[in-house]
Amino acid sequence: MKDNVEMLFNNIEEQCGFNFLSKKKETSYVEARSVFFYILNKELGFKNNDISNMIKESGYLFDRTTILYSLNNFDIYYNTSDFCKKLYDSNYLFNIGKLDLINKGFIPFDEKEDSFYRED
Repeated sequence: MKDNVEMLFNNIEEQCGFNFLSKKKETSYVEARSVFFYILNKELGFKNNDISNMIKESGYLFDRTTILYSLNNFDIYYNTSDFCKKLYDSNYLFNIGKLDLINKGFIPFDEKEDSFYRED
């Protein structure tokens, strides 16, 4: 499971072009962190405390209340920010559970495309 988290982190960081876990409060950093926390919590099943501890091991500090605040605001960010919407939608591979299928060899890795988008 830790490989999935690292892959998600690297994917979001590459798309953003910055380290979104730095303590900056600019909107893009806040929204990128919210996408990361949301996917970890809602899609991969991590609890807020688990996310906090995992991030702490990587040298960053976000307590569970900060993560909760970010999760509670995700829908607002998603519905009002093109940046957040695109970032989340482009990481939809994690959201639909196909990453586990790829890792287990059920779906060839080269079939992974950016065409997996959230349908509302």
